[in-house]
Amino acid sequence: MKPRCGLTNLRSIVVLSEAIILDLCMRGNRLPHLMCCVSIDEIDSLAPKRDEDSSEGKVAKISVLLSVVEGIKDVPNLMFFSATNRLHMMDEAFLRRMSGKFFVGRPSAGARKRILDGIPKTIVQPYIREKLATATTNFSGAALKALTSAITVHYIAQKRLKKADYEMEEEETLILADRTARQYQLYLGLDTLPRLLLHNLDDQRQLAKINNENQANPSGGFHLLDKYRFTGKIIISFQDSCVRMETIEPNNKRHVIEEDLIKTEQTLQQLLERITSYGNDRNVQLLQLIDLNLLSSKGAYEEKKIFETLKERYDECMEYKRSMIIYDLDSLIGVNKSESESSMGTSVSSSVVNQSIYIYVTSRFREAKIEASRADQKLTIERWAIAVVRDPFLLKKFTADVDFMLTDQQINEQEEEERLATELS
Repeated sequence: MKPRCGLTNLRSIVVLSEAIILDLCMRGNRLPHLMCCVSIDEIDSLAPKRDEDSSEGKVAKISVLLSVVEGIKDVPNLMFFSATNRLHMMDEAFLRRMSGKFFVGRPSAGARKRILDGIPKTIVQPYIREKLATATTNFSGAALKALTSAITVHYIAQKRLKKADYEMEEEETLILADRTARQYQLYLGLDTLPRLLLHNLDDQRQLAKINNENQANPSGGFHLLDKYRFTGKIIISFQDSCVRMETIEPNNKRHVIEEDLIKTEQTLQQLLERITSYGNDRNVQLLQLIDLNLLSSKGAYEEKKIFETLKERYDECMEYKRSMIIYDLDSLIGVNKSESESSMGTSVSSSVVNQSIYIYVTSRFREAKIEASRADQKLTIERWAIAVVRDPFLLKKFTADVDFMLTDQQINEQEEEERLATELS
C-alpha cells in the first residue's frame, strides 16, 4: 500500500479520518492470503496520549486504530509500520499492541565524531573537529550530514578564491554549524549551541588580549574522568564560582570533587561549553536545558502547561540510555526576599517563589543515576542531572533537599553557623 502521513489524513479530510483509517485496514480482508502492510508516518497525530481533555474526535481515531489491531475488528494479516519522533506522547494502549519497537535516537558524541570524520582531514584540523563534536550536541544524523557537506563546499569555494595555502578557522566552522542548527531548529535556550560557543570564543580572546596572554583552549580541561565513579548529580554555583560533582569512593562513601569556574563563565550560556564537553566524555546522546526561556517558547504560563512541558522534556530524556538534563534553578524557581524589623535589628528572610516547580525539580534531580560499567558500554545507563544556581539561599536549600554531599568547607561553615545560633539563643 501507498505510505501515508498522519497529518495528511487529518488535514485533508478531518471529518472522515476514522473512515479512511478503517478503509485502509479493512482492505486486508479482501486479500486474506497475503500480508497487508500499512505504513503511517507521524503516527503520534493519529494515536496521541489520551487524557481528560482529549477531544471526541481524537478519542474516535484512537478507538478505530485499536479496534483493527487486536481489537473487535482485528485484521489478522494486517501489519502496521509506523514512525514518530514523539514516542513519549503516544497512546499507551496503542503502543502495547505494537509487537516491536525500535528506537532511533540522536547520535551520541562518539557517533557524531564518526560522522564528522566524513570531512576530509585536509580541510579541518583535529582540534577543530573535536570542537565541532561538542558544537553539534543534539544534532540529528541529517543535520550532521548537511554540516559536513556545507563545510566541504565552503572550503572548496574559498580555496578557489583565496591562496592555495588557505586553512579553515574555528570561527568559520562554528558559523556554518550555527546556520545548520537554525535550519534544523536545534536551539539550546534562546540560541544555538554553535553560536554560544562562538560567543565564548570571542570572550576568551578578549580576556587574553586584556591580560596580554596567549589564548588557551579551556574546554580541553573540561572532563569527567573515567577513574571516578559518579552518582550523576552535579551542582554548579556561581556564588562560589565552582562545579561540584558527587562521586562514590571505593568504600561506598559519597564524596564531592570541586572544580573552579574560569573567568569567562559568568552566565548559564557561558557554562554550556563546559557541560557539553562533559557530555562528550560520557558519550551522551541527548542534552536538555530546562529554564524560563523554554517555558516561554512553549507558551507555558499556566501551571498545567508548565508541568506538561517539564514532563515532556523529562520523558524524552528517559528514552535515551545516556542523557543529561540541566536545570536553571534561579529562573525556574526564583527566591523571594523580605525584610523585617525587630529589637535585634533588621532581618532578611528568604523563601522559594514557585514551590510546586521546586518540588518537581528536586524529585527529578534525585533520580539521576549512573550504572556500573558493563561489558557492552552501549547498555550502560547514565542519566545525569545538573543544577545551575546563583542565589546562596537557593543553593543551600536545594543542596540539603536533594541530599547532595557537602564539601569539608561547607560542613565546617554549617557547624560554625549552628554554634553561633546556639550562642545567640
